[in-house]
Amino acid sequence: MEDDLIGLLVFAIIGWFIVALIVGKAGGGRKFGFAGAFYASLFLTPILAMLFVLASDKKPYTGLTKGDKQALLIPISVIGGITILISVINEIGSQKREEEQAKLFVIEQAERLEQKRIQDSILMVSYHITDDVMKAELAKQSAIRAKHDALTADEQTKANIATAKYNEEVEKVSKIPKQ
Repeated sequence: MEDDLIGLLVFAIIGWFIVALIVGKAGGGRKFGFAGAFYASLFLTPILAMLFVLASDKKPYTGLTKGDKQALLIPISVIGGITILISVINEIGSQKREEEQAKLFVIEQAERLEQKRIQDSILMVSYHITDDVMKAELAKQSAIRAKHDALTADEQTKANIATAKYNEEVEKVSKIPKQ
């Protein structure tokens, strides 16, 4: 948007200058003179300067005088300077936009890296949690097995006692004489 306005301004300035040259050329054949018509056209308006030119008396045409040619150098230099200045301003604006884009790119990359770091941290935590859960489940299964083994050992002890009692009874009964 700003570049469009600057381009329009440059176009308007160059157009104004060209019209001023035309009015100055028309004033060159009058007593008002090229320089008078040209500067009036630049500083007032080309239409008003043209009215001054048309109102002034004619003089015999001798071409541009040395003074008229020198008078042209100043506005041409000014227009050239303005054109260079506008080009420099456009270049500075372009560089600022590039810097802003580079900053945004760096910020986006930093955000992506931060998101990746967070995702990696979450994965590490989930692996750690999974590892802890597996260890807890293994400890639980070990406790259940130990409990089962303890119950089995207790049952085995009871079975051994019962077998011993049975064997004692069998011995007692075998000592009784048979009738």
